[in-house]
Amino acid sequence: MNPRPFEGAQVLVLGTGSRAQQARGLLTESGATVVWRYRSDLTYVVIDRTVPAHDPALVRAQEQKVPVLTTSELRERLEGPREPRTMVSSPVPPASSATRSPQVLVPPPPMPPMQVPPPMVPLPPRPAPPPEDDGTYPGWVWATAVVFSAGLLSPVAVGYAAWRVKSPADGLAALGYLAVSLLALVGFAAGGGLMLAALLMMAALAIGGGSHAFYLWQRIARGERAAKTSIRPSDVRNSEALAAVNHRRKLREDARELAANDPVAARELRIGRPDLPRRYDDGGLVDFNSAPVAMLMTIPGMTRAVAEEIRDWRDRHGPFSSMAEVVIHTDIEPKAAEQVEQFALFMQ
Repeated sequence: MNPRPFEGAQVLVLGTGSRAQQARGLLTESGATVVWRYRSDLTYVVIDRTVPAHDPALVRAQEQKVPVLTTSELRERLEGPREPRTMVSSPVPPASSATRSPQVLVPPPPMPPMQVPPPMVPLPPRPAPPPEDDGTYPGWVWATAVVFSAGLLSPVAVGYAAWRVKSPADGLAALGYLAVSLLALVGFAAGGGLMLAALLMMAALAIGGGSHAFYLWQRIARGERAAKTSIRPSDVRNSEALAAVNHRRKLREDARELAANDPVAARELRIGRPDLPRRYDDGGLVDFNSAPVAMLMTIPGMTRAVAEEIRDWRDRHGPFSSMAEVVIHTDIEPKAAEQVEQFALFMQ
């Protein structure tokens, strides 16, 4: 029997389990050349139980009639068939009645007394939250100012509020308050019988202008409060969408870091292989050195022609190491390369 049956052979080992790793070590010790990508000059293909039947490399090997071995068959060829194990049990002599000791029942130890927890001290009541502003505070301030000014501040309070709410009708009312205020001042300065008319006009300004100012400024304050507290549905959707994009970007960064620090674990988790069943979420990464053309085309900015060029180059020359090599050896556009690089992974 040839002790080194695979010497000089080109062997592709598929799988991410421990048996595939052991198979690579055994083949290297036996003088075989272990390759990581499918090539046209392969001698054997070795698979373990983690390789699905639709694996692209396995399908191509079957089409080109390349011998496919399992890891168990490979071990048998290298080490020979294993001898079945036989379980040898030593006989146990039966215990005689003379040596049989009587069983003595030992009572269990007494249970310790139950510890009664101390009574809970009630927490002090929470302080009452401060009362919320109902939007009437500015209205009361302006109304009070108008009353204490004997109505003379009515044009200012109403005019400014009319400008804030963009109301032409309230602006005309402010001009009317201004005219009445000027007449009241003229009558008050003239004295005599006109002073009584001036006092009546000031009282009317204080009541009417103060009420008008209170209404307008209450409306302004409540509108500002509603604008601060209201949240539009579009804002919520946009925030959720942006958070999802940032989350996927963070998943890709973590997956790249894991692949760089522990490539064996990355292969077992099938990072960059969305076409294979897996449970690890890598944020949408695609391995340029192993993913089929259909998966490469799922990357935004990738075309079928460029995906086929990537597959042909890696089959002939080996894996890519960076996006710069992809740009050099394919016809991908520079702008598309910047977009594709966000989802590209280069497993060695």
